[in-house]
Amino acid sequence: MKTIFKILALSVIHLSLIYGNGGPPPPLPFINADISGPPHQAPLFLADTNMATIFAQFSVFTPSSVDGKIKVEGTRSVFTSIKNNKNLEWKIPNVTFNVGIDIKVWKRLSIFATLKFDNRESGITATGSDFGIGILISPDKDFRVRLDLGFIYLSTDVVTRLQSGSGTDTLHRVVTKNNKVLDPFLSLTMNTAFEDWLINPFFQVSFYRQTLFNITSNTRDVYSTVNLFTLTPGITYRLNKNMLLIIGGNYFIPSDLDNRSSQAIFSAFAQVNFLLL
Repeated sequence: MKTIFKILALSVIHLSLIYGNGGPPPPLPFINADISGPPHQAPLFLADTNMATIFAQFSVFTPSSVDGKIKVEGTRSVFTSIKNNKNLEWKIPNVTFNVGIDIKVWKRLSIFATLKFDNRESGITATGSDFGIGILISPDKDFRVRLDLGFIYLSTDVVTRLQSGSGTDTLHRVVTKNNKVLDPFLSLTMNTAFEDWLINPFFQVSFYRQTLFNITSNTRDVYSTVNLFTLTPGITYRLNKNMLLIIGGNYFIPSDLDNRSSQAIFSAFAQVNFLLL
């Protein structure tokens, strides 16, 4: 019994030494971050009657960067006059290239997967991928609707600056990493498919929760996310029975980026769908 009491006493003393000051030290205050990578972009599939679709998409983005003020979770933010009360600079690749496949597993249900590439500062990079399911609504009608639910796996180059020290002894701790995140998305695509029309319009609306960065400071996660809404209008032109040309544009609206230099991010794209089976 005495042995048990001794073990318990030693354990209490050990824990007291570790957590006597209120647990592990708090994370260092966040100053700002530079990130490089594209905004989340949902794959564009239509509610077609074929059993499989392979697509290739080329997009051009503007502006080349967006800055603003973000909310950071897991610590507190401090601001300096250098960034004009802004703590984020988001560098956006000029172009992206996506390829993907969609396979119908039931009359109104399909699964899809894509691969993403971009030309950020380090050169052409394999950015990530998408995967999920699509629910086809009236796929054999002249007006069609498709609902996609999935995940986007994206890598982002991140440089974060944390404040170390106080007063005249303030120092900056810089953390550089390639951040890989998995975020959900939801998109709704509507299109016409009149055979006697030369071109048919489409419209897609998408919602994402995009993680900008996630680092560890003093054993605690320090991260920031934004909500992204995307409006995507465009037209389709059937090149032949098995090929569809799609031209459109994306209008990305980041809702949690305050005091931003640009109210939105734009991209124009061209896509070819190869309709199989």
